[in-house]
Order: sequence, then C-alpha cells, then structure tokens
Amino acid sequence: MQMLDNKDLQTNGGAKKVIRLLKNIKNDSDLGINLSSYDIASLVWHFDGSLLTKPSYMELALVSETQQKLELMILLEAHTRSLRTPDGSRKIIDTEEKWTSLILLNDELIALSEQIIREVKPHLYYNSLPAVRRALSESYIY
Repeated sequence: MQMLDNKDLQTNGGAKKVIRLLKNIKNDSDLGINLSSYDIASLVWHFDGSLLTKPSYMELALVSETQQKLELMILLEAHTRSLRTPDGSRKIIDTEEKWTSLILLNDELIALSEQIIREVKPHLYYNSLPAVRRALSESYIY
C-alpha cells in the first residue's frame, strides 16, 4: 500500500480520487464487474502520474483521462495482461473474467462521462466520445 500512497502523493490526491471513482462505478454497476479493489488500485498505479495531476477546479478532467487510459489498456491487451500489482505478487488481469470486467468498467465510465457532460453543459450537443472527453477536460468546477 505504500507504493499506492506514494503514487497518490505524486498526483496531489488524483490517484485515490480515480480509484474511488472506479470502485464506485464497479459497485453501482449491474453488469457484474469482477475486479477487486486491489485490482482497480493496481491498474491506476500504472497510470502516468501526469494524467492524474489536475487542479481541484479541473477534476472532471480526471474522468476523461481515466476513460482514455482504460481504453488504451483495452487496445493494448497483451501489455495490459502483463501488468503486475504494485507489490509484484501477481498479474492484475489474470483471468478472462477480469479482462471482460475491465471492458465493462470502461463501458460504464463512458456512460458516466456522457451523463456528466449532459448535466454540466446541457446546452451543447456531443456526438462523439472524443468531444465528450474534450468537454470534460475543459470543464471547470467552482
């Protein structure tokens, strides 16, 4: 856990915010996402720290950055399946069920991203995921 705490310190709290976000999505989902809390934390531990470091007024950008990183992990399947937990004890995605769960988690995050941007900027129309991501990344919370 010390390695996860260090990651969180390096990201000014961004790492734990993303971990909590993903755990809440998993817990609220009806899709049967079977990733443990440690699996989720381990995946986030592998995120580039600069993606997780956002000022407090731009925290919606964390949603966008997280979704992009999960999508990249899915595209780079072999690499993602080789990722190990921070303590090196095992591979994070070590079953087909976990791989499917990662895809489902990403799907749920996409749906959440779309819901957030419709609420934050209801007057605008977003017809693509990149447009939603961009809008989240450029949104300020006051």
